[in-house]
Amino acid sequence: MNAYLDQFRRVLEARGLIPPGQIIADGKIHRCDAVGKHGRSDGSYLLHLDGIPAGGVQNHRDGLGWQSWRADIGRKLTAAEEVAHRERVRTMQAQRSQAEAQARQAAAERAARKWASLPPAEPLHPYLLKKRIPPGLARQDGDRLALCVQDFDGAVHGLQFIAPSGEKRFTTGMAKTGHFIHVVGDLAAPKLIAVAEGWATAMAVAQHFFPGAAVLAALDCGNLLHVAQAARQRFPGAELVLCADDDRCTPGNPGLVKAREAASAVGGTLARPAWPAGAPLELSDFADLALFLETEGRHG
Repeated sequence: MNAYLDQFRRVLEARGLIPPGQIIADGKIHRCDAVGKHGRSDGSYLLHLDGIPAGGVQNHRDGLGWQSWRADIGRKLTAAEEVAHRERVRTMQAQRSQAEAQARQAAAERAARKWASLPPAEPLHPYLLKKRIPPGLARQDGDRLALCVQDFDGAVHGLQFIAPSGEKRFTTGMAKTGHFIHVVGDLAAPKLIAVAEGWATAMAVAQHFFPGAAVLAALDCGNLLHVAQAARQRFPGAELVLCADDDRCTPGNPGLVKAREAASAVGGTLARPAWPAGAPLELSDFADLALFLETEGRHG
């Protein structure tokens, strides 16, 4: 079985995930970290080792969805094994779908109760000071900022928590696809909607680049398309702007690629940071650009 675990570890690593010290092979969904994002549980995996070992992985930051996996057992499966394996996979998929639906509902209910109990965020929260942004609609949960993840009907689906260090966590089990953080602006009949990835980036977009727009944070690049499609369906006449993270130091620049795809799919406009001469390559988003311009005295 160790050989199959080694195969599965390589699949996790190939998707940019950090294999946990002990991989749990019980046929249920478990969380793990993505490379460079320790402590944020941005990955999921499922594994069973009985019969033909199989499972799947997902990096929630790369926008590629769920990747199924079957072990290489060193030979071709017999016809009976193929049938048994396909049936096992169908059963696992049904169980995964049911478990995820139950988790999403429970997460939404917990988040709505929590959100209703929280006071407005402290303007001097360390993360706000670091990013030089106001709290906006954020609330305070102990020493963490809390942000509401919602849909266009205003229903709460989960919360994002941001620690003073900048570490981010979501409500466990929440539904993310097509949902967003409402940063600022009218969502009754907006004329211009700007969609960015993260909340701080979206706040910078609202402050410095698209003032007057309804601004949304899609949470990550893989969700940009889903949020843009939901916005287009809800507001067919609105102008949509996709504000890309320019991941210049990341192979394939996923932030820019996903924003461009989303803009194309909904007939929107792509906006990307215009880096001045001397801007460090590690700067990637509109929040970074706003901070750089402010530091250099170039805003306004």
